[in-house]
Amino acid sequence: MKTTIYLLCIVSLLWYGCGAGDTKNVMKAAKRAASNQQWASVRELTEKRLRAVPTDNDASVLLALSLFYTDRGNPPSIDRAINCMRQVLTRETQRYDLHFVYGWILLNTGRTQEARVPLQAAYDLHFKDPHTMGQDSQGLVKYALGRCCMMNSLFADALKYYEQAAKSTGFNDWVTLYNDMACCHAFLGNYASAMECMNLALQKDAQNKAASAKERAKKRTLLSMRTHTNIC
Repeated sequence: MKTTIYLLCIVSLLWYGCGAGDTKNVMKAAKRAASNQQWASVRELTEKRLRAVPTDNDASVLLALSLFYTDRGNPPSIDRAINCMRQVLTRETQRYDLHFVYGWILLNTGRTQEARVPLQAAYDLHFKDPHTMGQDSQGLVKYALGRCCMMNSLFADALKYYEQAAKSTGFNDWVTLYNDMACCHAFLGNYASAMECMNLALQKDAQNKAASAKERAKKRTLLSMRTHTNIC
């Protein structure tokens, strides 16, 4: 799940320019570091960029993410990450990724009621212009909004978003999604549907393990070929 959020944020941010000045290369380095999940480096680089250009939205987003992933247990760091995103959203309101990152941080730091507004904004911006994000990003936005609803006991709403997420590439075989859907159905008293989702989760889990085993076998075969022949 972490890999998905990293990729969502990085792919989205890379479409935007770094701005002028000597720190342009600093932002490129920060984005490379983020794509490799080197969050301590991201923090150092983005803080340098923001000293030069305090209103750089992409630098602020990456700084917020670096604070979130490296110092999540430290309330002052989380408060700083949240404040970074609030400031960004006073300057730019039409980028879904900015709303999503803000909502994601709130959702994963226990601020589930606050998270609904920015996650809903990210979702609405997608439907306003569906070409702004790929299938994986769409699925993650829908899943996060569903998760937020579930954590706020809005089980019917959660199912609506979960069912949409299940149609997105990369999420139709995700076991956690079907487990969450089963929980929502159970809380709503739809026990037959809950069992159906649990059975789907078990099927997907078995399929994923089989696919993983097949991929590992393929890699072992390729490694053997590289070791003993010059074919590869």
